[in-house]
Amino acid sequence: MEVLFWAAVVVGFVVPFIYFVLWTRRNAPSTTTKPGRDVSSVTNFVIILVAAVAIWLGYARIGALPHWLFYPGLTAFLL
Repeated sequence: MEVLFWAAVVVGFVVPFIYFVLWTRRNAPSTTTKPGRDVSSVTNFVIILVAAVAIWLGYARIGALPHWLFYPGLTAFLL
């Protein structure tokens, strides 16, 4: 089950993150325009922090759920 979890993490986080980075570079504003307030660094930091806390809580078994909820939860995550 752990291999399935990590495969879902890669598909659910890493692939969209790579797509987001490529999309951001492709759609970056030109250097001639007036720069606006960029909050993407804060957003990325918060997303990484929340993911790290969620993984830590999972390994620490804090708020552990019954095992039968693994597959419905994984399905909801991937959707």
